Amino acid sequence: MTINPARCTRIAVADPPEVSDANPIHDEKAKEYGYAGGIVAGIHTYGWMVPAILDSLGEEWLA
Repeated sequence: MTINPARCTRIAVADPPEVSDANPIHDEKAKEYGYAGGIVAGIHTYGWMVPAILDSLGEEWLA
């Protein structure tokens, strides 16, 4: 597998209230479960990373 350096810039924005309210694992609920604060939404982070990974590693990475 060949690695090609790539640069990818993303601007993160907060979810609208109707999405945030439907997802209870933010600061208040996270603290109830023993976390220091809200958990980063892994699905969003993964979605932002995939284009840069594909640019760097190519579609072989999907296999």
